[in-house]
Amino acid sequence: MDLILKQKPDIVLSDIRMPQMDGMLLAKKIRESGNNTKIIFVSGYDDLDYL
Repeated sequence: MDLILKQKPDIVLSDIRMPQMDGMLLAKKIRESGNNTKIIFVSGYDDLDYL
């Protein structure tokens, strides 16, 4: 998250599940920061209900 706030990338590729912060919380924090970064989620889960 610190790197995203510092670099302000155009696109972030993120997994939905990560050790310290899940992808949905990451997206929320990016949006709250006012950053207009596009976010693409990637996941190895095949459970469509989870996705």
